[in-house]
Amino acid sequence: MKVHTPNEAGNVAGDPPAASRFRYARALAPLGIVFLATGFAKALAGPFLTLFLITAAHAGPLPVSVFLIAQPLCGVAASSMMGRLSDRRFERRHVLLVAAVGGALGAASFALVRDYWLLLLLGCTVNALAGAVMPQGFTYARMVLAGDPDAPMLTSTLRTFFSLAWVAGPPLAAALLASGGFAFVYGAAAILYVVVAAVAAFWLGNAGGTGRNAPPHSNSENRPDAPRRNLWLTLIGLVVIQSSMTVNVQVLPLHIAQNLHGGVDAAGQVLGFCAGLEIPAMLAFGYLSKRFSLRGLIRLGPPLGAAYYLLAAISTQVWQLAAAQVLNACYIAIVGGLAISYVQELLPSQPGRATTLYSNTFPCGAILAGPLMGLAIGHSYRLPYISAAGLSLVGLALIVAGSGPRLHLRGQTFTGRSRADSRRFRSASR
Repeated sequence: MKVHTPNEAGNVAGDPPAASRFRYARALAPLGIVFLATGFAKALAGPFLTLFLITAAHAGPLPVSVFLIAQPLCGVAASSMMGRLSDRRFERRHVLLVAAVGGALGAASFALVRDYWLLLLLGCTVNALAGAVMPQGFTYARMVLAGDPDAPMLTSTLRTFFSLAWVAGPPLAAALLASGGFAFVYGAAAILYVVVAAVAAFWLGNAGGTGRNAPPHSNSENRPDAPRRNLWLTLIGLVVIQSSMTVNVQVLPLHIAQNLHGGVDAAGQVLGFCAGLEIPAMLAFGYLSKRFSLRGLIRLGPPLGAAYYLLAAISTQVWQLAAAQVLNACYIAIVGGLAISYVQELLPSQPGRATTLYSNTFPCGAILAGPLMGLAIGHSYRLPYISAAGLSLVGLALIVAGSGPRLHLRGQTFTGRSRADSRRFRSASR
């Protein structure tokens, strides 16, 4: 039995708030399962991909590098294509279904195949489709919440399901790897993608479908898109910010082992602690988005990230690095929870494309981080944190440049030159 979303049920602005919230809860509940299952699938398979290629596929350093660059690039292309299709031709839940089936087939193949070239082919085709699951899920939520001022808060709440999976996913993956090898790890990921496909096929309703049959009652989605300059400066800024986050994740175990004299378990505990802190941070900033502008909250993130990176660079003990994760969690909560709503506000006529463009900043940031981290590590395991602080501030500068001098939002143009304009912009951004 399919859930009837607010669009299908004819929800309009005059509906009682309690009735609207009940419909939203019914429509968004399956998305919580989608994000939780997808998060677990990625948390199981992602951290051990390099180890899998080296030990199971017997790939050398160059083939591993090629794989780690080629698969994200193909994922960006696949997600972009599917985002455009969801805006123009197909229902979003059908696109989500295809992406989930691709993830299931890719993970199942990785559980069985050990030939590098065949793995590369699978990683760049069916497995690349799985990258569209998250953006299509957020796009579906965007259509359900069209015009609702609580949309950023509810989007951040959904994002916490993904973070929750990363708290328990890596330890579970380690246990599966110890008991059954990579067949168990990727087999479990395949089952989780099957769950996502089942939810998309049998539980999700039509959230407005394509651009040609989007609900006409949504005033917020009829406003003009932001200028291309604003959109692309914002996206480039987010790519730079994501690269700083990737540097942090990759260098943290090395920093703990070489500089802080901690073990592998200490690195896992610090990463898990940060993932746990992200959940209340995302809920808190989601609530703040009801009271403050998205633009102001987004600008708060990079300075918090830069402060964390500088503290990490000068840390001398593991507990100091762990304590600094409070700043890191807030940074991730803002960029991972609120930035998606901000990008959707810039491109309201194409929510599928907007969400995909935002999601593609993750793999693009990872690709950018590789050579930067390689250069930094050649000198010191503390230097990458200094470079990450600089990247976060560069990202902030690009986002600020992308929000002016003239930004169209909710059908008006805001110059930011007066307090009255600023108040109207904050009101429109909420």
